[in-house]
Amino acid sequence: MVRERTMSGHPEDEAVMIWRSGPDMRCTYVSHSWLAFTGRPLKEELGEGWTDRVHPLDLASCLGTYRSAFAERLEFQMHYRLRRHDGEYRWVLDIGAPAWDAEGQFLGYIGSCIDVTQARRNRMDQSEEGPLALENAHGDSLDILTPREQDVAAFLARGLSNRQIAAELVVSVGTIRAHVDHILAKLGLHSRAQIAAWALRQHTHRQEGRAQTPQAYPRPFDSQWP
Repeated sequence: MVRERTMSGHPEDEAVMIWRSGPDMRCTYVSHSWLAFTGRPLKEELGEGWTDRVHPLDLASCLGTYRSAFAERLEFQMHYRLRRHDGEYRWVLDIGAPAWDAEGQFLGYIGSCIDVTQARRNRMDQSEEGPLALENAHGDSLDILTPREQDVAAFLARGLSNRQIAAELVVSVGTIRAHVDHILAKLGLHSRAQIAAWALRQHTHRQEGRAQTPQAYPRPFDSQWP
């Protein structure tokens, strides 16, 4: 059972918003905190009703990530704008994972959302400092990223699109979008261009150090560079 809890350290918002969906991808439950955020009754949020509150410019990407993850039974993480009860669109971080019963039968998905609007604004303010924002980005080491995220970062630095990266790694475009969102969140950046610049810097540093300690620079990151 998932219990709602208050997010300490997030003064802008009250509680984590919990949701569930069934095997048919349709929403079956949202928490009281979700209803308080949207200001709508439960019946209007169930099924596909929750999508009415997603910003029109974010809806296609949001649904694409959700459907791709659902088809592959994968965890996902994405950002999109959700309309609050006062009419303001707020950026939320939505994380979902497949749910299974004791016999291994797929039950659908369970997930949570938090309002990250202020965090995004803070990152935008930092980005105005130009290169300083990249210098202060979390994770001067590649260790902060998973091997697959390292692959994606390297491909972004080479100028590949999400579709091209998906073809290279033999995964869905939605999965690549989710990886990009993960990288942005982990590094405290806000654009693909900044990920590319960070990856190029990492590659340069590793090339400079390889002559001294070549065994310290294994795949996968280095394998994605020509």
